[in-house]
Amino acid sequence: MAMDPNALFRGDFSALPGMFLWPFIHAPFPSLGHIFFNCYLLWVFGQEVEVLYRGRKFLMLCAASVAAGLIVHSILALLLPSSFGAPVVGGSGVVMTMLGIQAAVYPDRMLSLILFQCRLRHLFLALVALDFLWLLYAFAGNGGGVAMDVHLSGAGLGYWWAGGFQHRPRWLLKVRKWRQQQKHERNQQQHLRDDAELDRILAKISRDGLPSLTSEERRFLESRSRRNG
Repeated sequence: MAMDPNALFRGDFSALPGMFLWPFIHAPFPSLGHIFFNCYLLWVFGQEVEVLYRGRKFLMLCAASVAAGLIVHSILALLLPSSFGAPVVGGSGVVMTMLGIQAAVYPDRMLSLILFQCRLRHLFLALVALDFLWLLYAFAGNGGGVAMDVHLSGAGLGYWWAGGFQHRPRWLLKVRKWRQQQKHERNQQQHLRDDAELDRILAKISRDGLPSLTSEERRFLESRSRRNG
């Protein structure tokens, strides 16, 4: 029993239960290691997520993750049946949802992996990048039998659910601050030039009288007068 939208599109309604039960099913041996790994990651990252979203909210989150994977994969299966027509089973999409929420809420948390340490957001971005590369291979017809589209939909949903897309990365904030400083400096320089031009025009009026002003100088005085209220 698996998520098989193409079978449903062909009118095979026996595939309907699999459209809802696919996250709870996995391929048999030799994929037991994958099942254990998914369960372990769900236990590691899901505990704190359940604290953040208790009771019905957590169940709604899991249901939304399943729905996101179902919708995205069904659309791709409809548009590109040769690349995404294979049935899908497994809960990796829900695991990626938990990881996406953790990356949005605790981006700077340090993780101690086997050989090195890394920040949680870096691990999340690395996994998303790998899934995206494999997704491109799938679009080219060279997929490896793993539903990377489900992984990415789960990751994106979790990150969005926790408000991660509202957080700007530090480098972007630095660029924004630098641009604001540049704009402020340009405005200051423009004010200095305007003050110097105003002094020149006032000196000209004092020396030669108001009729000596050109039309451009008159427009400048009118603009400056409006700006000062």
